[in-house]
Amino acid sequence: YAVVLSSTAPKRTERGDWMVTLHIIDESLPTTTTINPTNENDGNADNAPGAESTARGTVHVPSITLLVFSHDKAKLPVVRFAGDVIRAHRVVLQEWSNEIQLVGRPRNSSFYVVRPRDGKRMVENPTGQGWVESYTAANPSMLDEEDYLRMRDLWLWGQQRFFAHPTINAKERFTIAEMGAQEDQQMQAGIPAQKTVTGDLTAMIAAIIPVPADQLSDMSPRAYLRLWDGTGPPSSDRMPIDSLFSREAVREGDPPSSALTAISEVVASFADTDPDTDVFEPPRSLCGRVVNAVIWEDTQWDLIRDSASGMRAGKFVRLRNVNDGRLTNSGMRYKFGLRCIL
Repeated sequence: YAVVLSSTAPKRTERGDWMVTLHIIDESLPTTTTINPTNENDGNADNAPGAESTARGTVHVPSITLLVFSHDKAKLPVVRFAGDVIRAHRVVLQEWSNEIQLVGRPRNSSFYVVRPRDGKRMVENPTGQGWVESYTAANPSMLDEEDYLRMRDLWLWGQQRFFAHPTINAKERFTIAEMGAQEDQQMQAGIPAQKTVTGDLTAMIAAIIPVPADQLSDMSPRAYLRLWDGTGPPSSDRMPIDSLFSREAVREGDPPSSALTAISEVVASFADTDPDTDVFEPPRSLCGRVVNAVIWEDTQWDLIRDSASGMRAGKFVRLRNVNDGRLTNSGMRYKFGLRCIL
C-alpha cells in the first residue's frame, strides 16, 4: 500500500507496450531531507542522494518510483489525484542508477487504486460505499475491513503529509515569475533566449483551449493550458490561437472569475481546517502573469479532457519535468515565436 505523490500520462514504449510512472510514498519514508547550503561543509549536512544545494536552500522529497507496464492501456492503474491510495500486487524490486524502483510487469502485476468520494463521510464509515475504486485485475479479490481501514489511515496520513510538508524538490521547482519575457533583451541582438526555466511548475488552470479540428495535424499541439500562479508582472501572454474557445476563455477576465472563486474557496478552507488560523479576507481581484502550456501528446490531452480527471478552470495542476521554449507559428506577432511551457 502507498500514497501516490505524482503520476505521468500513459505512453508507448519502444517495444509497443504502455507504461505509466508513479512516485509513491508511505510512512516508512522521511518526509523531507534538507540541506542548508550555508552549512553544507560543516560536517552536519544530510547529503541525501539527489539533493543538491541551491540559492534558495535544498528540500529533497524522498519517494519510490513505480514503473507499470501493460500490453493494454486499459490495464494501467488509473490515478487521478496526488493522494490516491494504491495497492500493488506482485511487483518486482530493482535497482536503477543507484536508486530502488518497483516494477509492475504485464500479466503478473495488478493494482487497486482508491480515493474517497467524500473525505468526512469516508472517515466515519471507511467500509461503506465511500470510495471511488478502480482495479486492473480481471477478477480482483474483494477488499475486507482490514483493507479499508488501512486505506483510510494511509489516505489521512497522506493528506496531513501534503498539508504539513513539501511535496516537491526545491531544486526542481520554478514559478511563472522566473520565466523569460516574450520580448527579452537578447531579441534586440537577434539571439532570443530559448530556455529560461526547467523543472516542475504548480499553477492554477485559467483556461483549457483545444486546437480546432481543422487546424490539427501530426505536427500540431492538441491543446493549450492557460496557467496562473500569482507571480510575475500583471500581464497575460497572448493567446496561442484565435478560436471560439480562446475568445470565450478571456470573456470574464484573464485569469477568469472562476479562478478568483477558487482562491476564495481555498482561503475559506483554511478556517475550516484549523479554527485557530488567523482569518483574512479573500482577494477581490487577481494579478500576475498568465502563460501558455502546450499539450502535444494525445494521451496527455485524453487525460485532461476526461471529465473524471477534474481538470478545469480554477483547479490546480502540477507539471513535472517541463521547460519553456518558443513556439513558432507564422500567425504570431513575435518574430521568434511565442514563449510557452513545453
